[in-house]
Amino acid sequence: MTPSLLYRILKIYCTTALRCYFKTWQINNVEAIPRTGPVIFIPNHQNAFLDAILVICSSPRNPWSIARASVFKDGLITWLLTAIQIKPVFRIRDGWSSLRNNDAIIQEWSEMLTKGQDILIFAEGNHNQPYAAGVLQKGFARMAIQFQKKDHTPLTIVPVGFHYENHYDFRSRVLVNFGDPIRVNEILKESHSEREKMEALISVTDEALKKLSLAIAPDKAYQSKFQFFVKYRGMEKDMMAQLAADKNLMKSYPQAPSTPAKIKRNAVVWKLLNPVVWMGYPLHILPYFFIRQFIKRKVKDPQFISSLKYALGIFLIPAYYGILLLIFYLFIPNITALFALAIALPITGIAATDFLKQ
Repeated sequence: MTPSLLYRILKIYCTTALRCYFKTWQINNVEAIPRTGPVIFIPNHQNAFLDAILVICSSPRNPWSIARASVFKDGLITWLLTAIQIKPVFRIRDGWSSLRNNDAIIQEWSEMLTKGQDILIFAEGNHNQPYAAGVLQKGFARMAIQFQKKDHTPLTIVPVGFHYENHYDFRSRVLVNFGDPIRVNEILKESHSEREKMEALISVTDEALKKLSLAIAPDKAYQSKFQFFVKYRGMEKDMMAQLAADKNLMKSYPQAPSTPAKIKRNAVVWKLLNPVVWMGYPLHILPYFFIRQFIKRKVKDPQFISSLKYALGIFLIPAYYGILLLIFYLFIPNITALFALAIALPITGIAATDFLKQ
């Protein structure tokens, strides 16, 4: 089934925006994603809806994703969310009685898989603290088992691990790490009871996710481990090398490395004198402070910070550029100069941010 025109346009636009938002957006093992047959993507979850956008824009497939059922009450919003391939799911906070509705939803997803659709599910159920590993819920396993009961088409689970250099910063780096396909029917045939099949699928998927990302146990020692990680972490150029280095560092916890990492910074004077900073920073100071103040006042959950920076940016920045270009043209009605400014705006904004962060 071909995605809607709106979905395809948004995927192209969001892909372009991701390349601006992240300094490095590295995708690993995308060739392992099957080109045919139904697929369930199971990513780890640490950065609200930005995680879903990253999976969709990193993959050649066009999966459906899920959102809390409470946002589907309005008819227009329901139409819009369906057009961009988002389906509802009920959570415990919606009430225990509402969870029964998920049985029908899982059945619907199973039918979608039969039609060759792909599903993106955050099986941990909620986003976690930075680099923390969550517990996988049963929903995706139930869906996979229901599908294979009535359809012998091979179903594949593709685990996806995220590794963020920084979960909150604009122009940081991210790794989208696709795992090798998990063939559901091969897992199920080795189990007998329904419970054994479910436990086997969850176990195999959980093990795969932990290999694809940094997984700090969310126990009583989490804060201590996280502070240790931030203090002694070194920086690698390649994000796969960064993931490996970060994993090795956490294996040594609580033993500090013998040679602490050193991060080079540009001199403050050079930052102040750099012409790129002088042009890029003042031109972007208004949207920068608006987004910063909006997040400071409205966001209670830190895991939404980066997602909202991205979401506000993809709508606010183009509108802001349009206003600047209009004002410029009113004073200097020269098409060549206008075109040059249109190119210079995003380049200087990104370059100034990158330079100031160094």
